[in-house]
Amino acid sequence: NSSEGSDSDAASQGVDESDQNHENNDIDDGASSMAALWTPLVSSLIVAPLLSIAAMVFMSRNAIALIHASIWISIGLCALVAVLNIAVNPLGSVIFGVLTGCLVCYARAVRDKIPYAAENLKCAIAVVKTNFGLVLLSFGATVSFLGYSVIWVLAFGAAMNKGVMWTETTYDSSDAFGGDDDWTMASSSSSNSNKDLSALGGFVGFFFILSFYWTHEVIKNVVRTTVAGVVGTWWFSPSEASSFCSSAVRDSFFRSTTYSLGSICFGSLIVAVLHIIRNSLRRTSNNRDAG
Repeated sequence: NSSEGSDSDAASQGVDESDQNHENNDIDDGASSMAALWTPLVSSLIVAPLLSIAAMVFMSRNAIALIHASIWISIGLCALVAVLNIAVNPLGSVIFGVLTGCLVCYARAVRDKIPYAAENLKCAIAVVKTNFGLVLLSFGATVSFLGYSVIWVLAFGAAMNKGVMWTETTYDSSDAFGGDDDWTMASSSSSNSNKDLSALGGFVGFFFILSFYWTHEVIKNVVRTTVAGVVGTWWFSPSEASSFCSSAVRDSFFRSTTYSLGSICFGSLIVAVLHIIRNSLRRTSNNRDAG
């Protein structure tokens, strides 16, 4: 009896140690997954501003060379696609060959205007460097969108977990190869269930996706119109746009979030709808090609 009791104690102790090991493994997995999520996020928030500053310095010093490079790289890529499509898609090769010729003509036509475009690029960079508050505004907009994305994911997941968002269709496997009524709503011992979005689920999911695209476009266009307002002020009244957080930055941001917010929201809604249509058509095309 004493040996049986010791064996049971040892077994229970082994079970407890196994449970503890599983809990420790779960904690370690959770910590590693959080680290995998936050490490690239924090790194991007630190590295992206540094890369942006370096890009502005590089563009201001090499404006003409960058414009020339952008034109001729486009020509080279278009010509490469034309060559690669000769055997696969002759018609596509001809189309890209014509586009390559048009781009070459365009490059020759605008080469005298490239110095003027380079000076405009330098002026735009000078505005941003003088009113560096615009960089903080862009950084704040990025952080705001990340915060909104987290809230959106939580809300979307909670909403789509509701039972009313789904309809369960039961497929009777016994009639899989015969009969006129293979799909039934009644369950049986030889049936397989399949969940599909209900009409309400599709409606709610569409507006969730629309809200995501719409909010992204609104935040982006608020920053864009703020920058445009500061650039306009810098051209016509440089003294008002000549400091880190000048009055031009504050006034332009105020106009973008008050007087012009309606126009920004309306235009962003149109763009968001077009984004959804484009992505839906692209997904349909990919599914058709895969099938």
